[in-house]
Amino acid sequence: MLIVLCSVAFAVEEEPEQLSDEAVDALMEEAAELLAGINSDVERVVAIEGEVRGSDPDLADSCVAPVLTTIRAIGRSAQQQVEAMSGLVQDGRSDQLSREMSSLSRLAAQAAGSRQEAERCLGEAEGVSDPVDGQTRSAEIDEPLDGADLDMEFDAVVDDDVVVDDRTPEATPFF
Repeated sequence: MLIVLCSVAFAVEEEPEQLSDEAVDALMEEAAELLAGINSDVERVVAIEGEVRGSDPDLADSCVAPVLTTIRAIGRSAQQQVEAMSGLVQDGRSDQLSREMSSLSRLAAQAAGSRQEAERCLGEAEGVSDPVDGQTRSAEIDEPLDGADLDMEFDAVVDDDVVVDDRTPEATPFF
């Protein structure tokens, strides 16, 4: 008799708890925002590809084109994910939205990483990551250092392995 009761207990499945309408709306709004961010990342990579192609077609082919292919696939997957989430809501299966939202968040993180990789390629095309002889870079430093108000400007000229620094600090003591 105990065996019969145990098997009956396992045969009865609890229906998953559905999310409230407010929770569903909040998740779908967040999903729309993530999708908009992913689409923005795709657009930025397309723009970067155009910029890099204009200055260095070989770099565009080797560095940006693979990133562009990847981020476009991420964008398509994200669009399909949001459509699947809408289908779950329409089918009354909102209990599965959280799992789908996690997948969409991972896609958004991948898209952001792809955009950063494309920006690195753009920096390489502009020569930011690898200075050439005679290139001048300027920077301003304006942050407190050991209680002093430090306002410093300098130019560094890159020449092979030698960097010449022209610093003109204007420090104001804090006392």
